[in-house]
Amino acid sequence: MEKNLTTGLKKSISLWGAMSLVIGTVIGSGIYSVPASVLASTGTPTNALFAWLVGGIITIFSALTVAEIATIFSTDGGIVTYMREAYGKMASALTTWVFAIIYYPAILAVLAIVAGDYTRALFNLPAELNGFPINVLIGMGAILFILLVNILSTKLSSQFQIVASFAKLLPIIALSIAGIAFAFQNDTAVNFTQIASGATPLTVATFGTAVASTLFAYEGWIGVGAIAGEMKNPQRDLMRSIVIGVFIVIIAYVLMNLTYFFSMSPDQILASEALGSDVATLLLGSTGSRLVTLAIAISLFGSLNAYSMIASRFFLQAAKDREIPCSRFLDKVHPKTATPIRALLVVVILSFIFIFSNSFNFLLDIIVTASWIIYAAIIFAVFRFRKTHSHIERSFKVPFYPVVPALAFVSAIYIIASKFIPSIMSLTTSQPDYTAIITFIIFALGIVMYVPVSRYYINDKK
Repeated sequence: MEKNLTTGLKKSISLWGAMSLVIGTVIGSGIYSVPASVLASTGTPTNALFAWLVGGIITIFSALTVAEIATIFSTDGGIVTYMREAYGKMASALTTWVFAIIYYPAILAVLAIVAGDYTRALFNLPAELNGFPINVLIGMGAILFILLVNILSTKLSSQFQIVASFAKLLPIIALSIAGIAFAFQNDTAVNFTQIASGATPLTVATFGTAVASTLFAYEGWIGVGAIAGEMKNPQRDLMRSIVIGVFIVIIAYVLMNLTYFFSMSPDQILASEALGSDVATLLLGSTGSRLVTLAIAISLFGSLNAYSMIASRFFLQAAKDREIPCSRFLDKVHPKTATPIRALLVVVILSFIFIFSNSFNFLLDIIVTASWIIYAAIIFAVFRFRKTHSHIERSFKVPFYPVVPALAFVSAIYIIASKFIPSIMSLTTSQPDYTAIITFIIFALGIVMYVPVSRYYINDKK
């Protein structure tokens, strides 16, 4: 078996394929579930739109900064490589621990369950099958289907991602056009000045909560760097895929929010349990809800594919760098399909474990907090690389340096503080929030795992 494996990856991913990964990882269920919480924190549609724009600006500033770093290290590994080059092997090992071992498998599990929910609703399937939740069965089947696609061929997976990404944009465009037409016919611009009943007063803290919610919806853009080694022209296309992909996502999110606000009052939005379906029913009739449900299901399948590709590449690179247990077993790529089959299988196994953990929302809240600690470190690294890697020619430099990366870094620190400070202050109350403590524990476990692994492979020259 060992003779049939190699460590080489084929350069088969085009600009469109990489850009579709950005769109595929970012646009998921967030655009249908987050707008209500953003509105509840801001009070009015106008304030909510501003929060979405601020979140988009933070994302694009961060993307521009990371794009410069990506052109310096346009190889396998993405942010794992960036952290190692900037701060050393322990930093890259911690990044691997947070993203590959916990973050991506957990997100895959959540996406799979939600995909199961929408698929079940689309076909009017029962909630259970012989006492077992059918959405879990569908979700596990979805992960196995995506696993098969990724095992067969990276090119096939990339092509599937392109189709899924365009498929998920079509309903957004259709609903946006229908929403604007509805607004002209019914003069619903007044919705933008209404204050949602029960909304919290707009303060710096509540606005920060709203922006943090939008950033959850924007989450996933940074992972495309993991497949740089498989891109046909990473020096040219990696930066373009990140920046163009994020811009497309921002436009799509703003259009969908305009559609919501044109179509429904703030109170109606807050009362809706399935915002996308309710708006589609209002704009397109009874069939509209089914079309949106289908679109969300396709969107989630596309996200599953994108996250599977990226997560497996994290494992592969971490194994090559000898930063995880069983590295010699996991650092292999099949010569015929040029896919990291063993890494993919580990991703699936971990995601199945998370599916049965029944703690998805809390876990994701912790991991998003941990991920922004890493994002802040990567963003700050651009200042170091300008000095330590000044001799390397860059195909892209972040514009308006150092203003853009400085604003991105300050924004990242603000996001982290908005999570940590309330969490720490709540520990003495009757309803403590353990986000800060568990985040520290996650990083501590990463260090504990790194020390014995690094010593075991200390003489490994691979």
